[in-house]
Amino acid sequence: LEPGRDITVEFIYNILRSGKVYRVLDHGDASPTSVIWFVAWKKWFFAVREYYKPGALVSEHRANVHYLSHLNGYLEKYANNWADPQIFKKDQQKYGGFWSISDEWLDPQLTKAPGVAWSPADNNELTTRNRINEYLKVDLDIPHPVTGEMGAPRFYFIKKTENYPFGCHHLIAETKAQRREQIDTLNGKPIFSDDRDESISDHAYDNLRYFVAMHPFWSKVTRINAPKGSFFDAKQALRALKQRPGGLAVIFGDVHNNSSQLGSY
Repeated sequence: LEPGRDITVEFIYNILRSGKVYRVLDHGDASPTSVIWFVAWKKWFFAVREYYKPGALVSEHRANVHYLSHLNGYLEKYANNWADPQIFKKDQQKYGGFWSISDEWLDPQLTKAPGVAWSPADNNELTTRNRINEYLKVDLDIPHPVTGEMGAPRFYFIKKTENYPFGCHHLIAETKAQRREQIDTLNGKPIFSDDRDESISDHAYDNLRYFVAMHPFWSKVTRINAPKGSFFDAKQALRALKQRPGGLAVIFGDVHNNSSQLGSY
C-alpha cells in the first residue's frame, strides 16, 4: 500500500492506535540492524514502519528506535517486542559477569534513550516461509482493508514515500528478492534445495519471519518487568509499599535520599 495513492497517512495512524502493535528486531554488528513495526488489525497484518541502519552502536539504535516509537506524539504501546534469539546468548563479559546484546538494549548507562526488553522469537525457517506465503496469497474469504472487495491478501506492506518517509523499503525489496539456493541443473533446468540463497540480503526479511512465526493474532501478550534501577521499577516499588502499614513514609524517604537509583528511564 502506498501512502498518498492507496491509503492516507491518517489510515496508518488509525491502525497504530486501534490494532495490536509489535516491534521486531534483527540485530547486526557489521551488517545492518533492522527494526520493523507490525500491526495486527482486524483481519489483516501490516508492516507500517522500518528502521534500517548499518555500522552503528546499540546506543544509537536505541535512540533512533525510541524516536520512531513516538511519531504520533505519544509513546506507542506494544503487544510485544520480538527479536532474533541469537541476541540472548551471554557470550561477552561485562561488569564482572556474562553479557548479551539483549542486555545492551536495556543497560541504562549506554544512553538516555529508554531500553527495550526484547523477547526471543521463533527462528524456524521452513514453517515461517510457508506462513509468509499463506499471508501473501489472495484469499477469497478476506476483504481488502481499504476497498472492502472480497478476495485479498491478509498481509500488506506500507511503502516508503515522500509524504511517509518511515515506510518500508528494504523489507519489500528483500522479500521480493528471496529465492532458494540452486544446487544443480537437470536437462538445463535448475534444481533448488530447501535452503535460502545466502547471497541474498535478509536483514529486514528476517524481521518478517520472526513476526509471522509468533502467530500474533493468537499470541499471549507478554508482560515485561521493568528493568532494575529504572523509573518504572521504582514506581512499582512505590505501589507495593503503599499497601503496607507505614510504607509511605519509608519509601518516600528512600526515593528522596537515593534518587540516583531511578536511572535514565
